[in-house]
Amino acid sequence: ARELLDEGARVLDPSFLRQVQGSYHGARGYIALAEERFADALTEFKLMDAELGCTICPLHGMGMAYRLANEPDSAVAVFERYVNTPRSGGVIHDAVWLPNVYVQLGELYEERGDRERAADYYSRLVELWHDADPELQPKVESARAAVARLQG
Repeated sequence: ARELLDEGARVLDPSFLRQVQGSYHGARGYIALAEERFADALTEFKLMDAELGCTICPLHGMGMAYRLANEPDSAVAVFERYVNTPRSGGVIHDAVWLPNVYVQLGELYEERGDRERAADYYSRLVELWHDADPELQPKVESARAAVARLQG
């Protein structure tokens, strides 16, 4: 991914690159996450936010950076901001990130011992994906089992 970004920076028109700079920051943020460079990932996601001016675009990546850096309070705050930010046109982002945000919040609240909130977020995933494709059903069943465990 890094090689592809570097090649694009060399060969693409500079005016186009300026238009997609926010997306470049996002891609570099996810590369940093994969390389366990969480501070660098946060920097890139914050730059993405500054470039795009999108209220939710960087939030999944930021939440994952905090989560993987073992900063659960910050991860919860960012993931909650993702879920609770009013928006229009968030369908693309939600299609990609919302299921994972629900799982992350379920796990984080469960780790905190907040069974009610954990069950709520696992239930949201079940509701969202109740008729998902067969390959996603194991995740739905896992969330259902978590809800039963937390409520039982």
